[in-house]
Amino acid sequence: MDPTYKRKRLNEGHCVEAVARSEQMLYACQLTVDPNTANPNLKLSEGNRKVTWVDEVQAYEDHADRFDHVPQVLCREALSGSRFYWEVDWHSGNAVIGVAYHGINRKSEGCDSRLGSNNMSWSLYCSDNGYYFYDAGIPQRSIAGVVFRRVGVYLDWLVLCLSSAFPLGI
Repeated sequence: MDPTYKRKRLNEGHCVEAVARSEQMLYACQLTVDPNTANPNLKLSEGNRKVTWVDEVQAYEDHADRFDHVPQVLCREALSGSRFYWEVDWHSGNAVIGVAYHGINRKSEGCDSRLGSNNMSWSLYCSDNGYYFYDAGIPQRSIAGVVFRRVGVYLDWLVLCLSSAFPLGI
């Protein structure tokens, strides 16, 4: 990790609902997940664009970047220094969509490895009951009662703005 590293605090107030979806789409990107980071209970498919939790442990090679205990995977593309927009479809159960620094712990079972539960990441927890934003393990905002199976995520790294576009119902 860079010795000059200083974590930025999520700047929710600056951007939630402040950036129109049409402007967010200007920064649309196609992300693929990195198989070297995939937890063994995550199955990757569709050219590393789809992730599914499975009971059967996948036969991935050992890798220093792999999440050993927490069912997570990171994207292959580095998202820093600019603005990015992507959409995530999720289906049954729960999903966690997050943004993390490269140095997030990947070998622990604890909060230091879980997206949104530490100083190395932020997350949007999606469930059948609603959505919850987390920063350093602290709920920042919740949206209850309405559930859409497609979530648009906008990241403005310059001001560390992370927001979601609702609704994108499918």
